[in-house]
Amino acid sequence: MSTPSLENLFNYLEPFYKELPINLKDKFSFKDLAGIYTYQNKDYLFAQCEKYMDNVDLIKLPKGLYLCSYVREETRKERLNHLLIEAKNKYKYVPDFIVQAIVISGILHLDYQIKLLIKPF
Repeated sequence: MSTPSLENLFNYLEPFYKELPINLKDKFSFKDLAGIYTYQNKDYLFAQCEKYMDNVDLIKLPKGLYLCSYVREETRKERLNHLLIEAKNKYKYVPDFIVQAIVISGILHLDYQIKLLIKPF
């Protein structure tokens, strides 16, 4: 999967479970939450892990103050650019990563919740 869509969100978690060795499958569970994680200008599709082993290399979002916005698919890129400018100009912080969580709204419609870290704790 390269970008989220209604078609590939059906059974979205299956590839994550397939990556786990058979003897570790019961040690992990994923929340029904998908999205795009951007780091160093590269996008990664993600699922939120609810249950996991401590010694596993997972990306954990740091505690801190986040700038958030709920947006429609049609305005996502424009709004994201606006938020990045606001983070830099108003909060004097350039985020290391971007989280865009998918929110399925209405009948078969994708929206996003964009999250930018602006003050780590």
